[in-house]
Amino acid sequence: MKRYVIAPMKQPMGGLATLAIAHDGGLWVGATAGLAYFDPRSETARAALYENGDAVESQISSIVHDSRGVLWVATQTGLAMRPAGASRFRKFTREQNTGGTLSSNAIIGLHVDRRDRVWVGTATGLDRLIAFDGQRATFEAIAPRIGRDGERGENLVEDASGRIWIDGETMFDPDTLQWRDFAPSEGAGRVIWRGAAARLRSGQLMFGGPDGLLVADPVATKPWILRAARRDQRGARR
Repeated sequence: MKRYVIAPMKQPMGGLATLAIAHDGGLWVGATAGLAYFDPRSETARAALYENGDAVESQISSIVHDSRGVLWVATQTGLAMRPAGASRFRKFTREQNTGGTLSSNAIIGLHVDRRDRVWVGTATGLDRLIAFDGQRATFEAIAPRIGRDGERGENLVEDASGRIWIDGETMFDPDTLQWRDFAPSEGAGRVIWRGAAARLRSGQLMFGGPDGLLVADPVATKPWILRAARRDQRGARR
């Protein structure tokens, strides 16, 4: 086992949180306190830097590429973005009282769907990237339109039909925004660990947590149930 030194970093990167294969065959390493790129050819690792030279030192939840080669990284202090061919990142953050901004700086989930749309899960909702010119980005708040306003948007998984699932609790069509919640009797309502969600070759979806694995079969789901999210007195979805 080898230990690699990542420079320049002002603090240790912490524990491993997520990995993503880079387009050039390298490896992006997201940790609880930073982001780094590992080059398997030279066996060297270097810290990811913002345009101002600061290291990306924050908890990393998700790393995704879109078809243009843009790299999107979920951090606890904003959405980091590196254009194709660039060496440094730019950060998008929430701007108070400004339209087209993120719903929160705490980004906890990312997904690029089959139509190359970028979905951004935050600590208080779900946003969709609607305009990006390589420098500036505009986002649209989607959570209020699918009954999840103020709720966490993590563990985003797309099924074989193109529907996006959120934390094993909500499923929605990204084209029409039709949505349905799942009841506790259907397995929803349990704690799902961040990043513990995946689609299997069989098409089934898996969500992992302290209570074990939740296995969802999208083909066997009931017809769409469109309704406002109801809550009990404790604020829990039901």
